[in-house]
Amino acid sequence: AYVIQRENNPLLFYTNDTPRMRIDSSGNVGIGETSPLGKLHIKAEDTGATAGSVGNLLVLEGTTNGLSILSSTSGAGYILFGDADDTAHGGIGYDHSSGAMRFRTGSTWDQVKILADGKVGIGTDSPANKLHVKAGASGATTFDARYNLTLEDDGENYIGIYSPSNSFGGVRFVNAASSIRGYIDYYHGTQGDKMQIYAQNQIEFNFPGSGSGPVFKSDGNVGIKIGSPTHSLDILDDGGEQLRILAWDQSTSARANIDFWYLDAGGSPYQNS
Repeated sequence: AYVIQRENNPLLFYTNDTPRMRIDSSGNVGIGETSPLGKLHIKAEDTGATAGSVGNLLVLEGTTNGLSILSSTSGAGYILFGDADDTAHGGIGYDHSSGAMRFRTGSTWDQVKILADGKVGIGTDSPANKLHVKAGASGATTFDARYNLTLEDDGENYIGIYSPSNSFGGVRFVNAASSIRGYIDYYHGTQGDKMQIYAQNQIEFNFPGSGSGPVFKSDGNVGIKIGSPTHSLDILDDGGEQLRILAWDQSTSARANIDFWYLDAGGSPYQNS
């Protein structure tokens, strides 16, 4: 059986005496649309939008719009991108049994994967933390759950912060009130390359087995092996040499000098004779 429209006019389909679908003279099909913008244009409400040149095969139009792919509770749903060489060169898949969203690029699944609990893996299909970026296997078998960002590789592993000349790049530490409480910044440019480390109260260096190392307080006092220095430089030790200065030349004639300078009432430095 055939339905033929030999004239240069659309072919209309009615239900309840109302036009529901039409095929125009160029072969485009409109459901709820009198002037279809693609090969198949399904319209619930008019939005005033037009279809792009690369998105005009299937056009879905409506104030609130969506596409449903229904699968069984143990099945999966897919959108695949194929070509003459590969029927699934790229794709998006949802696994209902595990609750995972999977992304396929370069003919390989799980280049990016989002687990049911929200963990995101890039280069791994079993991310250990909130964002797990894996370029190679480090050999680690457990990962600290506090590390929301995990970067893993089987060799050297870095974080690169790129910024233009005469600019800062760094890491900021912010509290719940959106107040910056500390940062590590690096500046490169005409002011001279420099590293800036900032903290509200003090900067501490700690080492395993020896406890607290140097401490830099917000008032400018520095402590070595003492956590609360009260002078510009406090050094605490339980015995032995506390301060040792070595000359560069280690011959018997080498000597290291320490000069003590003072500031007068006007702030000018001078030496006692």
